[in-house]
Amino acid sequence: MSTTRRGFTELSLKLLGLSLLAPSALVACSTPQLAVPPKAPSKGASDPKLVIQELGDFECPFCADVQPVLEQVLDHYGDRVRIVWRDYPLSHIHPYAMQAAEAAREVRAQLGEEGFWRYHHLLFMNQNALTREGLASFAKKLGGVDMARFTKALDEKTHQAAILAEKAEVDKLGIDRLGTPGFFIGSEVIIGSQPFEVFRDAIQEQLGQG
Repeated sequence: MSTTRRGFTELSLKLLGLSLLAPSALVACSTPQLAVPPKAPSKGASDPKLVIQELGDFECPFCADVQPVLEQVLDHYGDRVRIVWRDYPLSHIHPYAMQAAEAAREVRAQLGEEGFWRYHHLLFMNQNALTREGLASFAKKLGGVDMARFTKALDEKTHQAAILAEKAEVDKLGIDRLGTPGFFIGSEVIIGSQPFEVFRDAIQEQLGQG
């Protein structure tokens, strides 16, 4: 993440009375575990022993930072762990996050899982260009997207209600200082862009190997 973008995010959080979390931010989740949306995008083990739910915002620079770490997680635990993406747009500080989430859902509706993850990658690689024009341009790069249908979905906010409903499910848990990225790993919650070792320790604990 660029110094300028990180500085802007820090300023935005300060204006909201918040601050960046410590690198080792890990809290035990004493609330009921979060149900996995049945149709959420996911990758990893087909019959996982552990599901990791990622709360993500396509405009969040920390979400972009943690993506290589999640690839490490899959490299090490891909036969036992599945990562599920949950849209959690922080629209109060990220004005393009909601429409990016809607666009990604429309791409998935048309191209399936593979198309979604390719688009997911493009969005995180181009966080400074998540305008309507940018979202359409990235969709065209994938090939196979019906752009008239794509545009209509964004114009009519076809996917917004589902995104808001799933976000509300998370908010009902009332977890203090929950933001993006956030990760539900069994009975634990990891908050922030953390190094691989933090995920490793949580996963080992949940798999009974800690």
